[in-house]
Amino acid sequence: MISVVSSAGSIYYVSPDGTDDAACTYDNPGSISAALALASPADSWEDGDTIIFREGKYSIPTKGQAVTYTINKPFLTLRSENNSPERTMLVGGYKNAPGRGFDITGPVFIGGIAFTNFASCYSGIVLNCKKSDEGGATVSNCVFVNNLGYTASSSKSRYGTAVGGAYYDCSFMNNTNDAYSQGGAGIISGVAVNCKFLHNYSNQGAAIMNTSATNCFFYGNKSTYTIASGGAAYFSTTGKLYRCSFIANSALGNGGAVSASANVFAENCDFICNTNSKVGAAIVGVSTLNCRFEGNKGSSSGIISGGSHTNAIAVGNSGYQGLFSGEYYDCYLGTNTGYYIFTSFKGYRCHIDNNKSDYSTFYSGGPLINCLITTNNQVRDRAFCNLTSINCTYVGNVPNLGNGVMSGGVSTNCIFWGSNKNDLAGGTHNAAYYGKASTKAIVTNQCAVLTEAPFVYDGNPDAPYTPKLKSPVVNSGIPVDSEILLEKDFYGRGRIRNGVIDVGCAERYPRYLPSVMKVR
Repeated sequence: MISVVSSAGSIYYVSPDGTDDAACTYDNPGSISAALALASPADSWEDGDTIIFREGKYSIPTKGQAVTYTINKPFLTLRSENNSPERTMLVGGYKNAPGRGFDITGPVFIGGIAFTNFASCYSGIVLNCKKSDEGGATVSNCVFVNNLGYTASSSKSRYGTAVGGAYYDCSFMNNTNDAYSQGGAGIISGVAVNCKFLHNYSNQGAAIMNTSATNCFFYGNKSTYTIASGGAAYFSTTGKLYRCSFIANSALGNGGAVSASANVFAENCDFICNTNSKVGAAIVGVSTLNCRFEGNKGSSSGIISGGSHTNAIAVGNSGYQGLFSGEYYDCYLGTNTGYYIFTSFKGYRCHIDNNKSDYSTFYSGGPLINCLITTNNQVRDRAFCNLTSINCTYVGNVPNLGNGVMSGGVSTNCIFWGSNKNDLAGGTHNAAYYGKASTKAIVTNQCAVLTEAPFVYDGNPDAPYTPKLKSPVVNSGIPVDSEILLEKDFYGRGRIRNGVIDVGCAERYPRYLPSVMKVR
């Protein structure tokens, strides 16, 4: 929780029944207007005045005014007496007496207050201030609940319960922007730290818009307009999400949790059980590091749409087509279901495991480089269509109909083993090692048929798809011009030993060599 520096300035007291002519002392508290009039501007927090709110409910006389209170006193502090928003509440007039709460023109600290029932057709329903790095408000341990932004014929503002500022340990609950509003019902163009956003509703970015967030929790927020985006968050400017959880958010448009049309990065975040009606049940246009995607459900296209993703785990997601697109590094994608799972997908050292599709696991895409593809099940047709693979290992993939795995595309230095049908059903393959092949498959450049599994399953439990010592795949690859291929194999080890690359996703190393396999 953030607290302001102890101030040497004057202290004024207000109470729910305080009057405009009161002295604003502890024994004679005044109205909010009276205290604001008495407070003086300062040059630093050390010299700033403080207004202390006595406990109770403050009925705010908005009476249709565009702004109820203007705060133009820099370094002023407004806080509740006991830092308790549960016992200190400012109540607006909702649509019966609409009006914005506070218009703040300089650095101000607000702490321990609840704001409810404000309604406005102006931007910043409760608080309107500058961005935090431009001298905006700092808000701590406050609650914003049941506030409304609505459209007037002359207004096309991006509303938001709060615009600008930095928010710490705050809660935003059940705030709404009507169907024609543009921005987040919670915060627009601010910063959020340790905040909760619960059941907010808006056209797009129901909780936040153009607001970076750290250690925040987003649950049950909903973007309510079919052509808009971002069930919880929307970005048209750059931003970052760090250690945030997005659970059960939804969008009638794109991005069940987050949608971005600018450069946005999410790190150490969880995206769980989010839904959408169009593209990206979890995210659209967001790049990630160390994030988890689980149980998200898309009605149309995708769970993750676009972006670059490193060390992601995506399990148990479902949708119709193209669940994952973009670039993926060192990721695990398993137990996902859909009509086809991957499209416009590039994968590097990824494990693609136990996914189930009605048509094809990969419809198109690539390249896949140093990837491990295991036990994927295709109900209707071909397992992998029109895919480019380099030094990958395919094991135990099951096409229930059609001729088998790899019905098209091009592979180089790949292993295909353990399919219930043909390991190669079609396509062109260079230096491929496989068990069975259809006559439609074109095999060239040192291809060979395997008579047994070429892997050390039991002898190297941390790297079970390492080639056996005397396997024919060792030192049998052909040169490939790819810097990323040569960086490291699937298990994170050097890619070439003895001067020639091995076929498959893993290079041959002695069993006693410690593995640096990433934890999945």
